[in-house]
Amino acid sequence: MMKRILLMTICIAALFLVGCSEDQIEDAGDKLDDAVETVGDAVEEAADDVGDAVDDAADAVDAAVDDAADAVNEAGDDMTDAAKDAADKAGDAAKDAADKAKEAADGK
Repeated sequence: MMKRILLMTICIAALFLVGCSEDQIEDAGDKLDDAVETVGDAVEEAADDVGDAVDDAADAVDAAVDDAADAVNEAGDDMTDAAKDAADKAGDAAKDAADKAKEAADGK
């Protein structure tokens, strides 16, 4: 797209220059230089903006990945704690059942 704009600018300038005096040609050349510089600046600024947007998006993705990793780790810790609690309760229940079975056996 930039090539098209530049080519169109040059073609218009060339057509304009054909019918001009030397002073007019110089003025037109200066205007053309200014136009090319303005277009170049606009392209550079747009490229910078795109680069900044890409950087911001990458930062957002990194933050989301970090948050997801933290959530997975926390869920894993919660599951480990729940499994330990369940094992402790099962052990206590088994001990209680064994104690009751022993009491029942001793009582007979």
